[in-house]
Amino acid sequence: MRNYGLVDKKDAFWQLTDLGKDFTTHLTNVNNNIKDVSKKEPKALKQVRFDLWLQNSSLNDTEKEVVEALTRHYNEIGSKFILVKGQFELAEKFGKNPDMLLEALKRLVQDSIIYLFRSQLEGHWKIGLKKAFVEALQKQEP
Repeated sequence: MRNYGLVDKKDAFWQLTDLGKDFTTHLTNVNNNIKDVSKKEPKALKQVRFDLWLQNSSLNDTEKEVVEALTRHYNEIGSKFILVKGQFELAEKFGKNPDMLLEALKRLVQDSIIYLFRSQLEGHWKIGLKKAFVEALQKQEP
């Protein structure tokens, strides 16, 4: 702290400099702002209707189940994505053959319905609905 000009040593005691006092005031303000933000009302979840879109889609059963599960997750939690440890955990989650599931994921990515990438978090997969797809679902609601 001395190297940054925040404190000076006076005999056996350390003392805040003017810069140090300004910095502690800044930290206090930041801390208060964080508390204020956490007190705000939780964000209302938006429900999107997947069934309307599904009527006109040409997806196979596996693709439909993936999109349906992600849509359900979005409606319940408000998050457009899920994290899984890999294709086998995902296949188990959907009760599908891992190879069939990978093909379905490839087609959904290609059709710009979902995105898929490896997270830095211990190699987990992040699978989610594309923002444009969710917006399209919201637009078609009555």
